[in-house]
Amino acid sequence: MKKLISSVLVLLLIFAFTACNSESAGEESTTEEAPAVPVVSLIADDTSVKAGDTVELKVNIKYSPFTACFDIYVFADEGFVYEKNTVMPCEMILVANNDDKDGTEKVAIRGVVAETYDLPYNDICTITYKVSENAVSGDVINVILQVPSYQLGLDESGNDVYSVNEDIIINNITFTVE
Repeated sequence: MKKLISSVLVLLLIFAFTACNSESAGEESTTEEAPAVPVVSLIADDTSVKAGDTVELKVNIKYSPFTACFDIYVFADEGFVYEKNTVMPCEMILVANNDDKDGTEKVAIRGVVAETYDLPYNDICTITYKVSENAVSGDVINVILQVPSYQLGLDESGNDVYSVNEDIIINNITFTVE
């Protein structure tokens, strides 16, 4: 009797492992899986510019559920001259300003919310630059992001938060002068 029960249990285990590991042959998944951390990107309509052009650059955040707060810095090479910024309306309190501390110019964007806020795919700020009149064909102008602080909540309440700033995926942008 023990041998019969053991044999049945072994067959059940083999069946269970086979069922768990089976894949559908010929079927491919086309859904893109979101990363486990937020993605902060700089987005522009065109990366080819001319001296004197005005460039609008969007700061975008996606894959950021339960966002509690963040600090994002945008640094542009000397080929860009800062003109203005506009924060986008949303449930978060967003503030952006041009900061020239310690001889380094940057646009500092700060966001905070009383509880948490989902940012599935949001443009949070538009920064307007003018391409320097001294720019010549072939010049490369880099704009880079730094994220010194980014906190997510464990739930909608925002009572418990954790830092993800070291894990954030950052997408910078490079412009070329024609």
